[in-house]
Amino acid sequence: MKVITQQFKLKRLVLITGLVFGMTACNTDDLAPPPPPPRINSVPVIISDAVTVSNEGQPYAYALTATDADADSLTYSSSDSSWLTIDTATGLLSGTPTLADVGDIVVTITVTDGTDSATQEFTIAVQALPLDNVAPEFTSDPVVMGDIETAYSYAVTAADANFDDLTFTAPTLPDWATFDMTTNTLSGQPEIPGSYPVELTVTDGTLDISQSFNILITGPAVVTTELVVFETFELPEWALWGDAAAETDVVTDDLEHDQVAQFTITGATVAGFDSRDAGTPFDASEFASNGQFSFEMKVVTAPTAGEATPWFLKLEAADGSSTTLPGFVDIQLTSSNEGLAPVTGEWQTYTFDLADLTPRGLNPSEITIFMIFPAYGPGEGAVYLVDNVKIVSVVGGVDAVDPNGPELLTNGNFEGGTTGWTAGDTNIVADGANSFFEVDVTAAGNPWDVNLSQVMTLIPNTTYVFSFKAKASVERSMIAGPGLNADPWHSAVENPQLTTDWQTFTYTITTVNDADGTPFGDDNSRILFDMGAEVGMVSIDDVSLKVKDGGDTGGDTGGDVVVNEALTNGDFEDGLTSWKDDVGAVVADGDNMIFEAVIETASTFVYDVNQTQVFDIIEGATYTFSFRAKASLERTMIAGLGLNSGTFNSIAETIELTTEWQTFTTDIVATGIGGVGSRVFFDMGLFTGTINIDDVSVQVKDGGDPVVDPVVLEIGDEALTNGDFENGLASWKDNVGEVVADGDNMIFEAVIETASTFVYDVNQTQVFDIIEGATYTFSFRAKASLERTMIAGLGLNSGTFNSIAETIELTTEWQTFTTDIVATGIGGVGSRVFFDMGLFTGTINIDDVSVILLAAE
Repeated sequence: MKVITQQFKLKRLVLITGLVFGMTACNTDDLAPPPPPPRINSVPVIISDAVTVSNEGQPYAYALTATDADADSLTYSSSDSSWLTIDTATGLLSGTPTLADVGDIVVTITVTDGTDSATQEFTIAVQALPLDNVAPEFTSDPVVMGDIETAYSYAVTAADANFDDLTFTAPTLPDWATFDMTTNTLSGQPEIPGSYPVELTVTDGTLDISQSFNILITGPAVVTTELVVFETFELPEWALWGDAAAETDVVTDDLEHDQVAQFTITGATVAGFDSRDAGTPFDASEFASNGQFSFEMKVVTAPTAGEATPWFLKLEAADGSSTTLPGFVDIQLTSSNEGLAPVTGEWQTYTFDLADLTPRGLNPSEITIFMIFPAYGPGEGAVYLVDNVKIVSVVGGVDAVDPNGPELLTNGNFEGGTTGWTAGDTNIVADGANSFFEVDVTAAGNPWDVNLSQVMTLIPNTTYVFSFKAKASVERSMIAGPGLNADPWHSAVENPQLTTDWQTFTYTITTVNDADGTPFGDDNSRILFDMGAEVGMVSIDDVSLKVKDGGDTGGDTGGDVVVNEALTNGDFEDGLTSWKDDVGAVVADGDNMIFEAVIETASTFVYDVNQTQVFDIIEGATYTFSFRAKASLERTMIAGLGLNSGTFNSIAETIELTTEWQTFTTDIVATGIGGVGSRVFFDMGLFTGTINIDDVSVQVKDGGDPVVDPVVLEIGDEALTNGDFENGLASWKDNVGEVVADGDNMIFEAVIETASTFVYDVNQTQVFDIIEGATYTFSFRAKASLERTMIAGLGLNSGTFNSIAETIELTTEWQTFTTDIVATGIGGVGSRVFFDMGLFTGTINIDDVSVILLAAE
């Protein structure tokens, strides 16, 4: 915007000087005072900024505002225009441009007080409408969180490039919400916690789009006790049961639990609670979808076979069968929601969802037996206590902070049939109150020949938690995970091994292509199940995808991220090398070379004229971004750092250019834009004019932390140091365990006095560089003070902590363990070898740890 300096008219002031005569005759005559000088006029001042963009066929309005210190009446006028008029009394400039008016028009507005005037000159860029009808776009982000008993509101907005009238509808709403089509507002007050799917649509009468999301309503669950089997007292309708190889009693344990049920196993048997003699089967079918069976248990004496003896839960119907189900379910306690194995001397809670037990064979309408016992046979010698055995129904219940973000999929439980899913010859099976997906693969072929997919938006280089339940009619595998829905079909998938029983699979997956490490993700991505490679009936249910930890992006994907100066040829001395070569040109400016883009026609989208250099950005790092720029007229452009695909997330600023060179510098924290193949960019398409750019620089602030190149190994080389612990804990974690003498040898020793919930709570690690895709031979010796297990393997040391590991069965004698590992998804600088030992008590010794490079791609 250009404001022309106000023009002043010079007023001549004639100062009349009177002659003062001394009057000697009489002192009673007074002289009249001189007249006041003429008033100096104040020039009007324009205080408003012009509206500089208009659209074909749409009303334009700019109300110029001016002030006058003398409070004079102001009159407005404007330069001639075919489509603009000005209200001379109010200064409102308005009009509607046509197709013939598309382009730039220079306008001059003058305001006068009748004596002096001021002018404002500016350029209006008239933009053309798209030739074809364009679908509208949502411009509002949904409100995806709320609380119970608190008003929820989301005002929906959308824009249409053709400026068509838009109509909003809400095909899918929570039962507590309404959508006001007058104000386009979704609102309501939820009373029950949970995740509620929403679908909104907007149409221009011809084309429409949808916005789908889930509202996570937080609050405590509403838990109702439906059945008490045992709580302090033995109930006659649910008697303690054990045959000749089991003893039962009610004993006092501690103040918290008071009286509890005690079972002593003296042979091969099961034990628990039985209502058959009382003739009072329990009907749980009413809450089969939201019911839970739970109990607390403490092992007093472990089975003679050892701590590792598996423990089981068995629920059985009245006659052991029904017309539709076998009638019983037999399941390990480690399959509970808590996933815990019993630990001697500790009370632990076990919870099972009835919705998980019913597909395994339970007939929920006539439950008569609850058995809790160690494995039949190996369980001999066990003594254990049980308390608070009950069935409850649970409504809602969502933590105030959902650590993995809201649900991204719709209809993951298939209660809505195949809505939201793309599938071929499939069937939705109703199993009581539950529904699940099922397909019969009758002939083996390509994996993708039989596919189930849901199209969605994925963010590149982002870590997701992907889970589902699945089973098959025969033991077989399938492919599952996120991927692109079009060429080049990048994906990051897993290969779950299915059995004839329902299993829950949970994976932490980063959207980086399995084959080459390229980050992927856009609005046409998908979650996929490829099932065509093997025959058999496949069943899938409860599919879920959430951003891990609420949206933290994945870490470095293996590219050689450069510190200090990240760009090449930022001074354009090598022409457009490393830059896009189809936008602008490099021209001489004296002895210097500079980038130049001539924008002859203004575009609707700023990115229609864009210059970019692709480089690797370190997620979370701080960069100093600087450049010099000027333009042939005062105008703006956008400059910043961001992703170069998918969502094109960016951190950018609007740059105010003048006709003189200016240097622009800003610090940018790379949040949500990190990864291999990100970019620095300049978007210049909104306005006409010539733009020059030079000396573009992106540097890690303060020099950054250097990225260490991976150690170069030859085939057969040892990757670890001090694997024999002869140098103590050098190269190993120094806060876990110790190195002790074993004769003339030094060995690592960890004493686990208390079993933990998480195996990694007691961990020994050595960090080293793993070559992605290489094959390593991993070996070590180990023993324990009692028979128990630990986990050992190779993996990442941060972020998703992807790993390839095995459960190691330890005895009291030294054993040597050796395995070959192909480093898929675990390669990079600062990966690790690890031993996780926290689940069980006992002393563990480890020695002669070795990781040898066997083969490299």
